[in-house]
Amino acid sequence: MDGAGVIAVTQYGYGTTAKSYDVIVLDAATGSVLNSINIGLDFGQPVFADDKMFVPSQNRGLIVYSPAAVTAPTASFTVSCTDLTCAFDGSGSTGGVTGYAWDFGDGSAGSGVTVSHTFGSAGSYQVKLTVTGQGGLTGSLTKQVTVPPTARQIAFVAAADANGNQPTETVAVPSSVSFGDALVLIATGATNSPISAPAGWTLVGTNSGNGVMVTSVWSRVATAGDAGSAVTVNFSTTFRRAGVQLLAYSGTSPTSPVLAFASHFDHLTTSTATTPTVSVTSSDMLATDAGAAAAAGTAGGLIASTDQAFSADTTLTLVLTP
Repeated sequence: MDGAGVIAVTQYGYGTTAKSYDVIVLDAATGSVLNSINIGLDFGQPVFADDKMFVPSQNRGLIVYSPAAVTAPTASFTVSCTDLTCAFDGSGSTGGVTGYAWDFGDGSAGSGVTVSHTFGSAGSYQVKLTVTGQGGLTGSLTKQVTVPPTARQIAFVAAADANGNQPTETVAVPSSVSFGDALVLIATGATNSPISAPAGWTLVGTNSGNGVMVTSVWSRVATAGDAGSAVTVNFSTTFRRAGVQLLAYSGTSPTSPVLAFASHFDHLTTSTATTPTVSVTSSDMLATDAGAAAAAGTAGGLIASTDQAFSADTTLTLVLTP
């Protein structure tokens, strides 16, 4: 007879010959009958209901019992996601909760006040928490949970280079390059005459400040047919000492792979050169300085050295976008 505001009533016949009676459970608010049970015991036999004992007697037509109201629990939960894995916490639920049932909206379920669930893919899911309380009463809450895509990790794929003394220099895109990879093309030529890349490349920056050499950097996102193709850089119509490097990285932005670029030039006799500095976050990647993920803060400032002195140099720091 548990419930919110129910009344237990016993009724039976009058006189010494009455041998049975009914126990009727009514809704205290509406008066409707919730249940009726014929007991069939003699007068004076105890009846137990809701841990209370009633003893029917002759010429007594009504016994009333109103138990304490029992309310349904209230469900509440928080969620936090890292990549495809989300942590759920239902400890904020109230109302004497005795059980927690989770429906993650992807066909999976779980139980417990706190649970962790890994979704199969990014997207929005209707996650429902159902809590059970006293008397079997339940309460539920549904939230739309947005699961983010797995963070892409930038990785070095391959490199190719060419050096010569020709009007043009050609490098082949490494065969390991895949659709969507970032391609970075770096060309340096003697004298400060302009250098041009083939169509389809975006100029990142040029430095010709030392007056005796020029360095240009381009980028593009690899297409399905780029692997193995030739990339020709035009240095001019005259013979010219030049070098070309092509770098490939995976896990970069599919639209804008280069986040930041800095260059520095010197025109002096030395055997060392220092790369310029740029600001990065923990998810960015240094392409030309380290070839590895960069810690948050200022990157660059690396020192390169040679076994022979040189009279001019250009150093670069390139940051890729994840």
